[in-house]
Amino acid sequence: MWAKERSVLTVTKPKPDSETIRKYALAAYQGTQRSYQYLQDHVIPVLQSMLSRTEYEESLVGAYYRSHLLMRSLVKLDHPDDFQAVRSLARSMFELLLDMKSLQRDPALSKRYSSFPMIERMRTAIQVADFVAAHLSTALNTKYKHQIALAGDTNTLQECEDTLRDVFGITTNISADRARRFPKSWSRSDIKTQATRSGLEDEENYVAEYPVGSWFVHGGFVGMQGITFDGFVNAYGRGHLLAQKSCHGSTFIIGKELKLFDAQIDLWTNLKELQSLPGKLFNRFM
Repeated sequence: MWAKERSVLTVTKPKPDSETIRKYALAAYQGTQRSYQYLQDHVIPVLQSMLSRTEYEESLVGAYYRSHLLMRSLVKLDHPDDFQAVRSLARSMFELLLDMKSLQRDPALSKRYSSFPMIERMRTAIQVADFVAAHLSTALNTKYKHQIALAGDTNTLQECEDTLRDVFGITTNISADRARRFPKSWSRSDIKTQATRSGLEDEENYVAEYPVGSWFVHGGFVGMQGITFDGFVNAYGRGHLLAQKSCHGSTFIIGKELKLFDAQIDLWTNLKELQSLPGKLFNRFM
């Protein structure tokens, strides 16, 4: 008896048409709108009402405020032509989420987080001062007088050296080394390392999504060449969804670490609903 051959049916999903892609992008944008407004109404006022915070809490709140302000900007980007800015902002929000996760894993790092602005401002001032010194010009001296003054401020230079030694574990003589030994980031880790430490999901995001955002942050034509208008609309919608994902992740961290969930019983539930909102909106549009 011959064995009966089994037929194999290959089902190919049709590519979404332009109208479907447009509705996907609209649902994503409206998800950003709703998320921003909810957090503006129910989370930000609570954070602003906290009169005293530890250095760890201040670091988390500082990162969260930055992320929230980026969401405010995203709400204003209401056209698919804004896809470059949307993907750029989503990239920044992912970095801020990684910052908050790093702090959550090791609250002692908040000392680095709060000290780094002084270090980075001094690095920039030194680079400007050295540039002006190499190009003797009265006009440049006048234009960058504040940076030159900071780079020559002995008290601040000593404070930077002490902070680099005590907080970052870096011994340097700034007068001789200038900014060569300064750390390049507050965590002393690059984004890839931070994402890998954070877990598989964030590592995947770094590998698959972060480069797309970088196409629109840096120079070049990678994000534009050969892409159809539907591709741009899709990139716009995807950027909004990625931004929301980072925003929600940051909010869950701030809610847990500052005990906002204890003060607002419905906050956790409402955040979960906001996570699923774009999908519900898309289904409604279709």
